[in-house]
Amino acid sequence: MKLELKMENLLNLKAQVQPAWIKRTRRSICPNRCMPHSPRPIRDFMRWMLVIITCTFTISATTIAEAQMSMTTRQPWPVSQQCPTGGPEADKIFQLAVDYHKARKGMPWDLAKAEELYEEALAMGSAKAALNLGLIYRQDYYSRPHQAERLKYMMALFEYAEEMGCPEALTMQAEAYWEGWGVRKDQKKAEALIRKAAEKGSLMSITNLGSNLYDDGRHEEGKAWLEKALKLGCGNAGEFLAQIYRREKNAEKMIYYLREGAKLGSAECLLSLSLIYNMGNYGQPKDREYEKKIDKVAASFDAKEAPKPIPNFDELVPPRPVLPWKDR
Repeated sequence: MKLELKMENLLNLKAQVQPAWIKRTRRSICPNRCMPHSPRPIRDFMRWMLVIITCTFTISATTIAEAQMSMTTRQPWPVSQQCPTGGPEADKIFQLAVDYHKARKGMPWDLAKAEELYEEALAMGSAKAALNLGLIYRQDYYSRPHQAERLKYMMALFEYAEEMGCPEALTMQAEAYWEGWGVRKDQKKAEALIRKAAEKGSLMSITNLGSNLYDDGRHEEGKAWLEKALKLGCGNAGEFLAQIYRREKNAEKMIYYLREGAKLGSAECLLSLSLIYNMGNYGQPKDREYEKKIDKVAASFDAKEAPKPIPNFDELVPPRPVLPWKDR
């Protein structure tokens, strides 16, 4: 009953946001009407200036659209098993929504369709749908008006997902409190939420907590959390650990953790590993053939989908001796 009331509140919040999104018609600008008595050279000059300005705004709009698409194509974080899916049918609808949201599996990029399908999956009990809806209202709709209302709706979605039992919802709330999105900025509360989410099993929070602890000077504790995330199946934790050992100039451990992350399907680990042998960094030789083997593995899966383990990674990219560290 409590969740049903919460769902009703979500719909009321959404109703406050959407009316502002009515398309406005723009008046056309004609230099002849604006300057009816101007000499012809000035009118011609104004025409060309309007053409240049129009082209500039068109290019800017294209750039913004491309930026929006780039945000949606980054490899998503794995979601913990505790996060409710709502059952097979709801998960099927959720996956279709992701196809439209991320423009994957041949689907066009259609946020309106994605939002509709996420809402359908959410009504069937998918907490993951609530998380992705919140991200749409924060990231993909960032250029739309009424930002305060949008972010308030986003937070309500994350709180609803938390009540459904999804640890990742705490991670999303922590980020909002850290940045002041839809709530008063409160970094202490954000840190508490990250730790709470990590203790509940959120792989994203376990990884971020480990990274933050290391940056705060609590090196061993930070490494322990990151290794825990890696053991639980978060390949991106391997990239964070590799960055730590890169700072410590330990080539053997850096490459070890990149390989471990790559085995779990981390696109970031595969990219970092490929670049080492492409450029001959950190004392390792340039080896284009070895780099091609890594790139072939990276090309074999869709980076728009959640990472999947690569059980035969050592056969596809055999381990090779790691040379001592050398600065670039």
